Amino acid sequence: MVGPPPPTLWKGDHVSTDRESNVDRAPVAGAFLRVWWMLAGAAGLVVIAMIVGTETDGRLSLRDAAYVAIMVSMIAARYVDVRRYDGRTADGQRATMEHFRSYALTVLIASLAALGVAHAVAML
Repeated sequence: MVGPPPPTLWKGDHVSTDRESNVDRAPVAGAFLRVWWMLAGAAGLVVIAMIVGTETDGRLSLRDAAYVAIMVSMIAARYVDVRRYDGRTADGQRATMEHFRSYALTVLIASLAALGVAHAVAML
């Protein structure tokens, strides 16, 4: 057959299911989640930690609450990515809940340690 498929195939002759519509949205939603937990969230943590370390007196503030909120949202985004949007590892393999647990623990420990260092620097 030469040329494009008939128009009836473009519009879809069947009723789509929830699974099919989730698959259609998965690349976009999954991409947003991945950008958040891989890049944007981490950048936000760095910026807030730098502000805490240079522009505060070391006491807890709303900046700390924002920092923790970003940290928790990164972990939640990774969870949703793995459970719902076919999350992947850095080498392209399908991520498992073990990958999620490792990520969550690493982010939790590293983020809280970085915030602690920022507060220590602020008190100098």
